[in-house]
Amino acid sequence: MPPADIRGSRLISPEDQSRRVARRPGSYPPPRQFGPRRPTRRRRRSRVWLPSLFAAVSLVAIAGILYLLLNDRDQGGLADSPDGSVLAPPDDGETAAGDQGGDALVEGDEGDDGGQSAEDADGDNEPSPDVVASPPFVRASLVGKTLTLSGVVPSEELAARLEQAAQLAYAPFVQSEVQVDTSLAAPDWLNATPEAVILLQTITEGLMTISDGRIDVTGKAGSELDISQLQEYVTAATGLSVDVGGIELTNRRETVYLIAGDGDQVALSGALPTDEIHQGLYEAAVAAYGVDNVLDASMVDETVNPSLWMYNPNGLMAALSAFPVYEVRIDGRAFSASLRGGPTFEIGSADIQPAFAQVLNFGALTMVRDPAMTLLVEGHTDSNGPDDLNLELSQQRADAVVAYLQAAGIDPGRITAVGKGETDPIAPNDTPENRALNRRVEFVLSAAG
Repeated sequence: MPPADIRGSRLISPEDQSRRVARRPGSYPPPRQFGPRRPTRRRRRSRVWLPSLFAAVSLVAIAGILYLLLNDRDQGGLADSPDGSVLAPPDDGETAAGDQGGDALVEGDEGDDGGQSAEDADGDNEPSPDVVASPPFVRASLVGKTLTLSGVVPSEELAARLEQAAQLAYAPFVQSEVQVDTSLAAPDWLNATPEAVILLQTITEGLMTISDGRIDVTGKAGSELDISQLQEYVTAATGLSVDVGGIELTNRRETVYLIAGDGDQVALSGALPTDEIHQGLYEAAVAAYGVDNVLDASMVDETVNPSLWMYNPNGLMAALSAFPVYEVRIDGRAFSASLRGGPTFEIGSADIQPAFAQVLNFGALTMVRDPAMTLLVEGHTDSNGPDDLNLELSQQRADAVVAYLQAAGIDPGRITAVGKGETDPIAPNDTPENRALNRRVEFVLSAAG
């Protein structure tokens, strides 16, 4: 017979024992205490204050969540405009026009809760001015090779002009998110915004905000000269006040780079700021000439400034490789080039050939970017024909270049055209190939002063 029941205990049958053994280690319930089941005074008190404590903690947590939500709304959500209205943040991720923080995120950028902008390829943060921009306004952000255009303007015509200016100066790396609101007024200062956008590239990178008849720029520049030129160029082109106080100096120097083509080979030499840029230019040369025909003496030097031409090496090499012999020197923003032979002009003609037009487009782009650039154009002929006719033809060729660049928007007063006829040959006029070398145009792009 099993022993009699003791108060507070029970018998364990064989079935109960098997179920206990099947439990996982550490999962046993706590042993039952002997004695009456009536709770003690201490236990009764705990049943009262524990729910109270839980309720208090819950209230504190709810209050904290509400505070964070309201604080986030004030800083990153709706913002008050200068006229007292409420400006809702755009759906595409850009900061609202009246954002008190002033940090503008462009499409594709990622920011933290504090409104910081995305990092560029070098790991530096995109500059953001503390500027409240009320519509209409225009913002242009240049980071690395990409220009991002945003803002609100009163007409489709102005939006198209902004897009055209951006494509002219920064193609193919342009992102445009300009919105049109025809209910807005159209102040006179808006007309000059396309010219200002083109000139942003005077510095290495930056964010330009054009609003309320003034221009604010932050970003990075290699030297004090770059900053002063930006202010001078933009003021001259727009007539607006330009604040450049938010531009940081990097103290980088301008690069000197040489590209020389001779028949089936091309030689590259000079300093480039990053491995990525160096690799891109080398691969573009290989694509144009073949891996065995590229002589690469380039070096990577992080102390030199990046330039926009470095980000479009395929277009540059494709244009230059159309010419049998050429030399291009890039000294900072100044270019000089000699194009010999190739598809410049047909025999006895001043009509510009398509391949030559590609090179002229490159020169036009350089002049658009820098209003201080001037161009010297020299036209040359071979020795076939009378001297006076060759001199006239060479002048016509130089004038054709001026007309082409003028059609691209370049002031002809910045271009000097000189015809030299057959007086300055670079090869004997004894074979068709050598005569083709002498039928050439040479041009020198240089900064005034």
